[in-house]
Amino acid sequence: MLSLSRQSTFGAAFGAAFGTAFLASIATAMLFAASGESQAAFKKVRDTQVLCDFAQNCTLTLTPVAGDGAPESGIGLGIFRSSQLGSKPVLQLSYVDQSRKTGKLEISVDGQPLLDVDVSALKAEDDQLDYTGDLAKVLEAMKNGQKLQLKLAGVTSTYSLSGFVGGLIYVDEQQSRDGTVEALQVKGSKPAPAPPVLKLIETVQEIPAEIRKDFSEETAVCGGTSPGMFRNAGGFETRIADGLDLIGLPCGSPGAYNQPYAFYSRYENRIVPISLPTISDDGPTVTDTAWNIDWNQKSLTLTAFFKGRGLGDCGIYDVWKATDSGEGRVRFVLVQERSKGDCDGSYAGGPEKWPASWPVNPK
Repeated sequence: MLSLSRQSTFGAAFGAAFGTAFLASIATAMLFAASGESQAAFKKVRDTQVLCDFAQNCTLTLTPVAGDGAPESGIGLGIFRSSQLGSKPVLQLSYVDQSRKTGKLEISVDGQPLLDVDVSALKAEDDQLDYTGDLAKVLEAMKNGQKLQLKLAGVTSTYSLSGFVGGLIYVDEQQSRDGTVEALQVKGSKPAPAPPVLKLIETVQEIPAEIRKDFSEETAVCGGTSPGMFRNAGGFETRIADGLDLIGLPCGSPGAYNQPYAFYSRYENRIVPISLPTISDDGPTVTDTAWNIDWNQKSLTLTAFFKGRGLGDCGIYDVWKATDSGEGRVRFVLVQERSKGDCDGSYAGGPEKWPASWPVNPK
């Protein structure tokens, strides 16, 4: 039996509950599947993976086929689509060595050539190359194909297209584009949806000046957050009511499988921290952080899963609703809390089905 606890002070929570096991980083996408249209969403459809951030920007990634050149290249291949109105899909190559950013990029599907462009025409940033031209013919062939061949700097890599159509459907659903004129797969006659009101916070410099010191100073309450943490874990600001915003930010260094987040309420020019109600062994209390979060803008709900260990077979699961307190600040209401203390290899139906500590007698 594992004793589960989350203290309101970030630094003390690790040692008090689980010792020194939390030492590396976490990918927000690999947490758990939440019901509904979630913001930090992840889905695997056979050999295709889709990851969407809090602002519903989605990247569909293909799996290399072992033995067909993939080990030699090590290049990641994906399709990115922004949630902004009128955005077009972008072909993204990642983990590209500097020495290979010359020559030509060639794409074919099942041996049929579809794209042949100079690498100099691609948008380059760090180890990534983006092709922002028209992908209509490439995507159509990918929908009906089995394998995609990529040739860059004379080296060919092969990627599976199994699950690609399902991945496109998931992107459409997450961006509320299914059944609209802007859908990638589930096209319809409905007009394109309005862009999300949520704004990503990807650097410390983008944090509102009033609270930036909480993250920029090493000894601050959320100090120790690396620059890459905001890009990978995801901070955001979103509208809860007229003139009232919720800010969620990664707080401090992550553990091996738990990333904490802190929350603030912004009303006009006033920003204040928000506590989250929770249930302890002694009864109702509050905490300053939520762990491994998922935000649903449509229902204004925050979901969190504090893992007891990396397998995710034990831990604490919470759902809160963000509301307008009527006094110029966001208030979180605890909708449900569930936990499983036995790290026994059994997922027991997943955290959404674990025994509830709140409400006391769920119907």
